[in-house]
Amino acid sequence: VTTILRLRTILIAVSFTFFVSNAYSQDSLTDYPVYYVDQGAINIDGNISSDEWKNTQLIESAFHFPWRSEKAPSTKFKAAWNEDGFYFSFDVTDNNIVLADGDKGEKSVDHSDRVEIFLDPTPTDQQKPTLANYYGLEMAPNNVIHEYSAQLYRKFNSDWSLDNAHYETQINDNGYMVEGFIPTNS
Repeated sequence: VTTILRLRTILIAVSFTFFVSNAYSQDSLTDYPVYYVDQGAINIDGNISSDEWKNTQLIESAFHFPWRSEKAPSTKFKAAWNEDGFYFSFDVTDNNIVLADGDKGEKSVDHSDRVEIFLDPTPTDQQKPTLANYYGLEMAPNNVIHEYSAQLYRKFNSDWSLDNAHYETQINDNGYMVEGFIPTNS
């Protein structure tokens, strides 16, 4: 029997120098099945192997430019969970990776291509997320990570971070891959 956790998809985004996201609408939230994996089944190394992620569901067509008519590059997202925590991966096709010059600090992610996950702690029994307080993870192809808490509208606390979270990225011939893990006790 496969155990499934339902993840309410608030917003998963991919940024190509400017913000790119799936259409976020508080009225059209979707549930994404996040499958259980055995402990040790996924190695967070930035290399998304088909064996590690074979028992997960793929989200691919949900990504687009919200304010541009051109088609966004292919982005594949997968997620899994077990008692240890939440695992996720992105496989991004990007033939022109942009990385911030100079500073390698977390705010340099704002000037780089990146993938993003926003987490809303609104209880899932509520119809709409409040986004009054939420958390962001922005991950650039060169493994520079920006973690923050935020409040609407754009009030960021970059001192916040997830305890013991682990991220790895890998640039390849087609773009880049990102893998991450958020421990249950974070």
